[in-house]
Amino acid sequence: MAEPLSHILRERLPWSTFDRTECGKDPSEFASVLTLEEAITKVKGLGVQRAAFVMCMNCWHTAERHAGSRSDPLQALERVSPYGPYADRCRAEIRAVALLIEAHREEFEGAVEGILGTSNLAEKRTARRVRSAGLR
Repeated sequence: MAEPLSHILRERLPWSTFDRTECGKDPSEFASVLTLEEAITKVKGLGVQRAAFVMCMNCWHTAERHAGSRSDPLQALERVSPYGPYADRCRAEIRAVALLIEAHREEFEGAVEGILGTSNLAEKRTARRVRSAGLR
């Protein structure tokens, strides 16, 4: 019997508990759902052409195209379609995040300042290394 076609699970927005595949479908519809790491391992083992026989290539190409969204929350948010079947859920989640921020404004501002301070330190270190290497 043939192996079922595997789909790749899309990384969730940080506050969400709502899952879907990279091709936008409900993962419970499929017998085989892989994490991105599992899909990468499968492609490395089989090669892209052979993996196409056992894995949803729409999921694979979508995951490749949106690789930056795993490290950039803004890109992850941009991936959520305002017109798709999950739009109402996403709007409700964003409103809930706003309500939580409103209720805990000082804590939120402290966290933002902490993140900005960390990124500024990293940027300063990088700039110092560039200058010391004579690249500027």
